[in-house]
Amino acid sequence: MAGDDSVRGGVLLVETPGSDFFWQGASGMSDPGTGTGMTPGDQFRSASVGKMFCASAVMMLVEEGEFGLDEAIGQHLPGALVGGLHVLDGRDRGAEITARQLLNHTSGLANYFRLPGFQQMLAEAPDRLWQPSEVIAYVKDQAPPLFEPGGGWHYSDTGYLLLGLIVEHVTGKGLHQIYRERLLEPLGLEGTYMVFREERRPGPVGDEPSHVYLGDLDYTPVRALSADWAGGGLVTTSGDLNRFIRAFAENGVFAKPGTRREMLSWMPTGEGGVYYGLGVRRFMLDELGMRGYGEVWGHSGSSKSFMFYWPEKDTTLCGTLNQDLAEGAWSEALPVAGILPEALREVGQATGA
Repeated sequence: MAGDDSVRGGVLLVETPGSDFFWQGASGMSDPGTGTGMTPGDQFRSASVGKMFCASAVMMLVEEGEFGLDEAIGQHLPGALVGGLHVLDGRDRGAEITARQLLNHTSGLANYFRLPGFQQMLAEAPDRLWQPSEVIAYVKDQAPPLFEPGGGWHYSDTGYLLLGLIVEHVTGKGLHQIYRERLLEPLGLEGTYMVFREERRPGPVGDEPSHVYLGDLDYTPVRALSADWAGGGLVTTSGDLNRFIRAFAENGVFAKPGTRREMLSWMPTGEGGVYYGLGVRRFMLDELGMRGYGEVWGHSGSSKSFMFYWPEKDTTLCGTLNQDLAEGAWSEALPVAGILPEALREVGQATGA
């Protein structure tokens, strides 16, 4: 982070319990406008790290028998919502898409969040509070599918909106309520909440999240980011992410160990060294030029937030750079290309790797 003028502030937490190794630090500014410095306990936007929370909520309902991974989503969502969503070669298959295909990004649905037209709408109406159904309507009108369900891989926030709606339909509760009841409170994630859907919850060092940037634009107060919702949508802390990924790694989230194994069933993404499960990303470090380091898995986000587990050393790495450089969907891999190699080497030296 040091010397990079494009990054205004960041946080990193690294923990290896078996070696009694714990390090947490911060650099730069939480709010450059006021000169407030970044601290290790600062809250920040999760961006797509939140997908792992959504996927976990979905999988809890699957293991309870509320619906099946390979059931058509038309069984759980209104025809008016999914009809016309996936029309390819004159055939509408929106209702036939499965929850599994939404979780692992094989539905063929376009990613609304990276469409230039949608980003322009966000910029022109920054105070708009989006509802998921409004975003789905936009996708129907402006974003044709890319391939048949199950016929390829394409990262899509659209699929996670649908997953959030399925959770709400099945439970009769808001997605933010399900997160709180099933994940946030049981795991003690006291500084995490769904922004724009819940009351602000103070973190360890205050009640204002650190500022996040798109290029030079401070988009912390932009209500239009409510369009993110189930695809991200959280304010959190490095400590909370660490508690979540540690619980996940130690089978402390689900009732059945097989649920976690299902989520860690990988498929190639077409990006070298990058694989995807059910709401979980995997980076094969050997394929990314880090020989001898194995793999990390977890998730990262467009704001350069990240939450990873390194199985080889039983190590967690969580934090953010609070900076979306708008380099496309796979700019989310930046922490792996930048921060994580150095952090992993430091951990390796400290723990005798």
